[in-house]
Amino acid sequence: MNKNQIEAMKESLKIQGYSGNWNYDEYMFGIYNGMELMVAIAENREPVYKEKPKRWLKDRKVDSKPISMS
Repeated sequence: MNKNQIEAMKESLKIQGYSGNWNYDEYMFGIYNGMELMVAIAENREPVYKEKPKRWLKDRKVDSKPISMS
């Protein structure tokens, strides 16, 4: 694996690590930690996993009132 490939993996991990991605639901949380494992292997280091949040973003209650355009 070359340096450009590792940098591309790190950039993808960075994007997946944004709030709203990794903490949206269990699946996205698993994607982040799996990507962290792959980058850690490529960099020959121990992975630094995210911890499960207290609440997934998908479970937040959203105000469903329509927005007034007047």
